[in-house]
Amino acid sequence: MANRKEFTYTDGAAIYLLAILADLGLQLAVSIVFGIAGSQYLKIDWVNIIVSSLLQAAFILCIVLYCRTKSTFPEIGIKKTHSANYALSAAVAVVALICFYCVAVAFDLLLGATGYESSVGFEFTSVPAKILGVFATCIAAPIGEELIFRGALLSGLKKRFKAPVSVLLSGLAFSLMHMNPEQTVYQFLLGCALAYIALETGSVIPAMIGHATSNLIAVLMELIAPFGNAVNSALEFLVATPWLFALLTVLLFAAGAVALFFMGKFMGRLGGKRQERKFDTLPPDESEKTADEETSILKKPMFGAKTLLITGFVICAVLWVAMLVVGYMDLEI
Repeated sequence: MANRKEFTYTDGAAIYLLAILADLGLQLAVSIVFGIAGSQYLKIDWVNIIVSSLLQAAFILCIVLYCRTKSTFPEIGIKKTHSANYALSAAVAVVALICFYCVAVAFDLLLGATGYESSVGFEFTSVPAKILGVFATCIAAPIGEELIFRGALLSGLKKRFKAPVSVLLSGLAFSLMHMNPEQTVYQFLLGCALAYIALETGSVIPAMIGHATSNLIAVLMELIAPFGNAVNSALEFLVATPWLFALLTVLLFAAGAVALFFMGKFMGRLGGKRQERKFDTLPPDESEKTADEETSILKKPMFGAKTLLITGFVICAVLWVAMLVVGYMDLEI
């Protein structure tokens, strides 16, 4: 602990790229295995649950191994915050879903109007599959993804960029990673909201709770037919009245942005500054030496960090475009 190094922009970018490469490696391995065993197995619900859980495990492994090797840890980590912030995190997810959902639907309608075929989600038919599905979606995914995008990546970004830019880049990385064009807008907005509360509180736990809440609501819409049908009926009514849908979309988006801004500031006042990470103090001579070294060293890795970050973004963007093309060509993968 005494030799722990400060987490840098390069560290955040490196962990992000490692996570993306782990994602690609896992997808390649799955393609090879099921290419041999038979692609029909990929249509089995529990198989997809296992693959999804393995991806989150890979994300966690990336950040753990890197931090152990480099003797560092993200400043936005798994740290306690004010107890009220945990409930407020769930409220942030609800506000984001209510206020940003119409924007997401509008983007999906735009894609559909231009010939894009939305992907079909997996249906969990058996009770065990539903239980495992809830675990993978509402527990494993929020932990693994938030450690990468709101923990490592955001901690690195805030060392190089101002808070608004860091939030936007974190949200963009999060949305592109999912490679799901029709959900990109909502995932971007949710990612920005989660990054904002993570910055304000200095902890990744509120982002995990918000992410879990958002996913849980989506799962409940699938599992509880009356709930999902009610939401879909309301949307169909609004879409059938374009002017009302457009007006409501703009008003809800504006209201949501304002509400989330003040909710984040309130959460920061409750527990953000108090939970700000303090690094171990080094002896005077070592501290001065480290500061001098950091001044010279950071000039050199800065290009490396930028390269790592851009590489991760380019990989995800290319795959996102590939999925978009697949949707327009109505291909099954």
